[in-house]
Amino acid sequence: MKKESVNKITGFLAIGLIFSLLFLMSWLFNRKTQQIEGPHIFYKGDTIESLTINITGNKKYKTYKAIDPSVPITFNMKTPDGQDISIIKHEKIVIPKHRYTTEQKIIAISDIEGDFDFLKKILQGNSVIDDQYNWIFDKGHLVIVGDIFDRGKYVTECLWLLYKLEEEARRSGGQVHVILGNHEIMALQGDHRYIHRKYKRLTSHLKMDYKQLYGTNTEIGRWLRSKNSIEIIGRTLFVHGGISPELINRHPSIDPLNATIRTNIDNAQSNDSLVMGKKGPLWYRGYIEDPIEDESVQRVLTTLDVDHIAVGHTVVPEISPLYNNKVYALDAKRINKKYQALLIDGNTYYITNSEGLITKL
Repeated sequence: MKKESVNKITGFLAIGLIFSLLFLMSWLFNRKTQQIEGPHIFYKGDTIESLTINITGNKKYKTYKAIDPSVPITFNMKTPDGQDISIIKHEKIVIPKHRYTTEQKIIAISDIEGDFDFLKKILQGNSVIDDQYNWIFDKGHLVIVGDIFDRGKYVTECLWLLYKLEEEARRSGGQVHVILGNHEIMALQGDHRYIHRKYKRLTSHLKMDYKQLYGTNTEIGRWLRSKNSIEIIGRTLFVHGGISPELINRHPSIDPLNATIRTNIDNAQSNDSLVMGKKGPLWYRGYIEDPIEDESVQRVLTTLDVDHIAVGHTVVPEISPLYNNKVYALDAKRINKKYQALLIDGNTYYITNSEGLITKL
């Protein structure tokens, strides 16, 4: 056999071997990264249904399980790292208070955006949860300052983990505060421009609009619609975007603002452009992108009887104190998985990271 023919055969075999290895690696990867999306809990008349979607590579199928609403409901969720965690359905969903007095530690993060790794590592690194995702923060307060939705592919898992921890914290004397951001409103109103392609494929397969997974007939949807957009914990006000000078001039108290946003959660055509628009608490960026006068910030603090404001929404290089430590910007860039949270211990404010290492601000 000629040398040229041998070389051709050898080349074809090498190419075939490479493709076989690539196929095997792809198969193993898909097998390893099998995902289970859900559960999504729907109310249908007098029954409750749990929808779970198993995703293996490009294959998707769904299973429905009818649940008797007369008995306590417990269901499982598989975390992205493969753990099964048990979640007990809340007995009832209530609107939380807007002001909390506490001397306990507060951990605050914003803009999770479907990044389960961020949520997990911050909570475990700061002893808020253990390795089994159980609450161990005693009487402490965990604050999520908006934007759990969009961009990432683990929105559902982040929501259920916080839902689970909320009840566990309450039983320990602590508190989980889920504060609405603009991406919660976008998701519930049907603005899906930023959702991960996973959810686009999923809802296309199910022939559903993404917002139906979190509608008024779902457990997570009802839970989200009960939440506040502004809360005061200790001497700090937590709000996703901020409180603009225009807003505080017209609305000098928190309860009506929270109520207005809850009323308009499903109303994409709201006439209240001040509360729901760019100057409102969900969207405002003026503290960072277009700095206002220090006196305007102080007027917000004085009117609402707080000492500090913590906001997300606008990305900063790292958690930063602004306006002579009156405002703290929490939406820190996550470069190379460097995760940060705000830690409040008494009257002292710190940056803490996913290893629990703290730096005084």
